[in-house]
Amino acid sequence: MSRLEQRLADLEAPHQASPERRTTPPADYVITGIDVARATSTPARDQSPPQIEGRLFADIVARESVIKAAGFAAGLRRALDPETRNRIRFEMRREVKRARKQRRSDLKAAMRDYAARGRADLDDIDEGAA
Repeated sequence: MSRLEQRLADLEAPHQASPERRTTPPADYVITGIDVARATSTPARDQSPPQIEGRLFADIVARESVIKAAGFAAGLRRALDPETRNRIRFEMRREVKRARKQRRSDLKAAMRDYAARGRADLDDIDEGAA
């Protein structure tokens, strides 16, 4: 056996250790417990959901309302900011100008088409009289 073959055999030896090393042992655990959590969190039909006392319920509702109102106020304050209003005004002016130009060009095209049809009708009448 040459030196190269000996070295190759030495390098391959750890990879050919034993067949049980290549196989993974069966897992005794589950990575996600979705099924377990669903089974334990779903109340049985004979059990009623936990009751919340009136004060706690009112407190939860009041907090949600306050959070929604604060969010609405922040959005309104931002919308009424002078910088935002100026940007909106600028965009509206630009859109109005664009719409005017478009209407003007549509009107001119319609007038050209109308005039061309009128000329074509006059030509048809002249040919019929001759």
